[in-house]
Amino acid sequence: MKKITLVILLAVFAVNYSFAQIAGEDCKKTCEIEKIVQEGTLLGVQISNKGCGEVGVKVIRILENTAAAKFGLNINDMILYVDGTQITDTKQLVKLIATYKPSDLVTVTYARAGKEYMKDIVLGAKSTKVVKETICCDAEDKFFNEINVSLYPNPSVSNINLSMNEAQEGKYTFQIFDVSGKEMSVEVESFDAGFSKNIDLTDLSSGAYFLKITKGENTITKAFQVAK
Repeated sequence: MKKITLVILLAVFAVNYSFAQIAGEDCKKTCEIEKIVQEGTLLGVQISNKGCGEVGVKVIRILENTAAAKFGLNINDMILYVDGTQITDTKQLVKLIATYKPSDLVTVTYARAGKEYMKDIVLGAKSTKVVKETICCDAEDKFFNEINVSLYPNPSVSNINLSMNEAQEGKYTFQIFDVSGKEMSVEVESFDAGFSKNIDLTDLSSGAYFLKITKGENTITKAFQVAK
C-alpha cells in the first residue's frame, strides 16, 4: 500500500472564550477583559502510515515551536492513541485532532524504541491574538474569577506567584503569551485543592504578558508586567 504523508496543521477553527458571556442588553454588570483568541488546532507533526493493517502512524517531522516540539515528541515515534482512541491511519488522526480546540489537553500514547509511553500535550494554534472584549459578569464561575485567582507581585522581575483559593481537583494548563499572541511557555500540573504556584519569568524580557489558566472548558486570562 502506498504510504500517505500528512502534516497536522490547521484542523478546525475555534475560539477559546473566558469564563463569562459577551454582554447583552439584559446584562446588569459588565466587565472589560483582555482575551486570548486562538484559531486552528495545531499538533505540529508530519506523519505517514506504517503499513496495511498496522496500528499507529509514524512521526517523520516535528515542526519547530509547536505542541509536538514543546512536549517532546520525536521523529520516528509511533503515535498509537489519543485520549484512548486507537490511531489506525493518518487521515483518522487528522480528523480526530480536528475535534479538539487550541489549548485542549490530550493524552498521547506513543511507541519509541520498542517501549510505549503516555504524555499529556497541550494542543497549539495556527494563529493567536489578544483582543479586548466587554462581557457580562453577572454570574461568575465559582473558581475561575478575578477574586479567586490572584497573580502577584505585578509588575514582577524574575518570578510571579499564582494562587487559587479554591480549585477543582484535576489537571491545569498554564500558558504565557506576549502581546502579539505568541506562546512563550506552556506547562501542565495537577492539583487536588486550592493552590499556590511560583512561575519562573527569567527567560522573559521586559514587557506585557498574559497568563492563561485552563481546566477543561473553564479558562481565565490574567495580565501581568515584567520589569527588569
